[in-house]
Amino acid sequence: MKSKSCFYSIPLLIFFCRVKIQESHAFANSSSRRSSSSGSRSSLYPNNKTNKPVPTHSSSNPPSARDTAKVKASASATKKRKDTRTSRFQKESTATTRNGIAPRKKQDLQKFKREGLHIKYDLTEKQLCTQTNQLLDSCGENGEMTLDKIQLAEDLILTWSKRPFSKSAGEMSERLLQKLILEKECGNPHAKPSIHLFNCCMNCWLKSDRVNGYRKALDWLKDLNVYVQTHTDIPAEKEDIAKCYGTAIDGCCRVKSRISADLALELLEKMDSGRDIKYFNAVMNAYATLYDHESVLKIFQRMKSMRDSGEIDFGPNRTSYNIVIKSLSGSNEMDCIRRAESILSEMESAYSNGDRLISPDKISYTTVLSAWSKICNKEAVEKAEMYLERMHKMANEGNTEVKPDCVTYNTILNVIANSKSIDSGERSLKILNRMEELYELGDADVKPNLISYNAVIKSFSNNPYNDGARRALMMLKKLESDDDIKPDIISYNSCLKAFARAGDPISAQSLLDRMESLYTSGHSVKPDTYSYNTVISAWAFSGHDHGAEIAETIFDRMETSDIRMDTTTFNTLLSAWGRQKDPDRATDILHHMFAVKKSGKYDVTPTSQSFAIVMNAWAKSRYPRKAFKAKQLLEEMKERSKYNEKLKPNVYIYASILNACAFSYGSPEIRGEAIIIATEVFKECKHRNDVIYGTFMKACNSLMEHDDTRRAGMIEAVFRECREKGYVSDFVLQELFSSLPPERYQKLLGCDAQHVLSTRDIAKEWRRNITKI
Repeated sequence: MKSKSCFYSIPLLIFFCRVKIQESHAFANSSSRRSSSSGSRSSLYPNNKTNKPVPTHSSSNPPSARDTAKVKASASATKKRKDTRTSRFQKESTATTRNGIAPRKKQDLQKFKREGLHIKYDLTEKQLCTQTNQLLDSCGENGEMTLDKIQLAEDLILTWSKRPFSKSAGEMSERLLQKLILEKECGNPHAKPSIHLFNCCMNCWLKSDRVNGYRKALDWLKDLNVYVQTHTDIPAEKEDIAKCYGTAIDGCCRVKSRISADLALELLEKMDSGRDIKYFNAVMNAYATLYDHESVLKIFQRMKSMRDSGEIDFGPNRTSYNIVIKSLSGSNEMDCIRRAESILSEMESAYSNGDRLISPDKISYTTVLSAWSKICNKEAVEKAEMYLERMHKMANEGNTEVKPDCVTYNTILNVIANSKSIDSGERSLKILNRMEELYELGDADVKPNLISYNAVIKSFSNNPYNDGARRALMMLKKLESDDDIKPDIISYNSCLKAFARAGDPISAQSLLDRMESLYTSGHSVKPDTYSYNTVISAWAFSGHDHGAEIAETIFDRMETSDIRMDTTTFNTLLSAWGRQKDPDRATDILHHMFAVKKSGKYDVTPTSQSFAIVMNAWAKSRYPRKAFKAKQLLEEMKERSKYNEKLKPNVYIYASILNACAFSYGSPEIRGEAIIIATEVFKECKHRNDVIYGTFMKACNSLMEHDDTRRAGMIEAVFRECREKGYVSDFVLQELFSSLPPERYQKLLGCDAQHVLSTRDIAKEWRRNITKI
């Protein structure tokens, strides 16, 4: 049995030797070709094993069929192991992408295997830094760097440039390139840094430092110009230099700043050759990101003039037009939106004339639709529906690039929802039904998603009537019963807002209770701060006799449920008690707000609005000394503003105190106290407007006796100052008419008016600072 095994192993060994000889010849030929093309680099990579000669066998003793079967089985096992290694290599490639190492594309792998770079490419960033430092430390004196080390330095620069988001790439590649340039300066004949290496170093800096890397790239571009002028023996093709300019332009355009955008434009103007449409578009997009549509239009027109003059052989393409539309659509001004429409019309005309290069696509129309979504009027809805029909018409004519998809429809639904018109719900529902019909007919691109349904719910919620809230709830229940799409927190909050706007706090609270029960039973949607704030607001402004009490119970539920409270939560509850005419409770909640802020449990920051709400609560109360209470809050506010600048009293605070003074009543002592407080507050307020002037005149009229000789003189002096400052409004004229006798009123205005004048009856100089008339 033993001799039989040996008999079969001898032919098998001979066959393996034959295969090994063939592999050795193939490897030797490939190694000789590689060494002849790129120099002797085998010494740089010790992992490359030399092939030893193996004994041959005579062809007269071929292997048997059984031996051949064994060889095939062995080859199959070897292939399986290779596939396993390849699979593991691919997994490592995917995993290393998360660690900042570039993914391996097929063509890149072939290139690296051919040049022997795959060994360094598999190293981690730390290992690659170590290899770079070892190479630089082993170079010896300047000018004595060997050819092998020079080639390794070049390979390392290329390897660093292939690694995205590497913090060390810029510094390491810069040190290597500086060493190569120094070798060149010292007369090393092997050191000839190419322009491509400069470009790689610039790329490394852009990847390692997204904020300031472009500045390093610009420095290397300047060094490149000096290097090319100094060393005439280095091939300086215009295309290679243009690529370096393009890299610098791309780096400047990545940074969202005015300085970098201006630098990119300056580089674009300096390019002698190699100007490409992508560089123009990159600079235009940089300005469009800054919402500088004027600069975008200048570059756009510059491209047209350069094309017409023959300076460049290309003009704006579709991307250029879309960038211009994007820059104009970023503004809320109607003039910019009209100009964006004119650019789109120019693209449509080009399509009609057969120019497919600048014909519009979905991006063109969707960008214009997004601009109209910011204009909350009926015209925006009509424009959106018109563009939708136009896109369908062009798609039916064969232009599939403008065929509307789900994003287009969602943008139109958003336009309708933001219009806040009475029929916005019906219009949006019609669009949604059209999407569903097209999807059922086989158009998968227009399948409605959660954004579509939420836009329809939002459209119904903007309807101030109860029917809109009911329809929004019906759409919500439809989503709840759907197996594919489930509602999210936006869906529920839109319905809560609908009931709050409709003045139906009971339904709003019922929906909130259902959200809590669904979340308890395992539903993924949990009520958030906005949900509770909406219901608190619904009760606060409902006019219910116990609205403030119920609102506070919901407030307590938030505290017990550890729902994050914010300033809006407290201010809404303050408004509830203010409308309930309970300023004492509002004051307690204000102080509780400071206690919560001090505890650090929630990010609650009392603001001047919080104080103004409580002051107005005192002004509307029946407490006789309301002016004194409001003044106390002012003193507390000034004391707290020493540690929080947001609590500095503003014009609204002073107006609230003056309002409390104006509505004070009671004994002469209380009224006298109120007029003193009003006078002090009026003098303390340095930035006065029409509300301050009018409210102080009202306080003087209501608190001072009519036979008091000081009364008319104070009111006239206040009006003269108001007239000089340009703050005479209808409110001021009304209070002036109510405070002065007719003859003094007519004399002060310089007319024989027997009635209250309006701002349209007086000189523009008197009302020049009034924003609304």
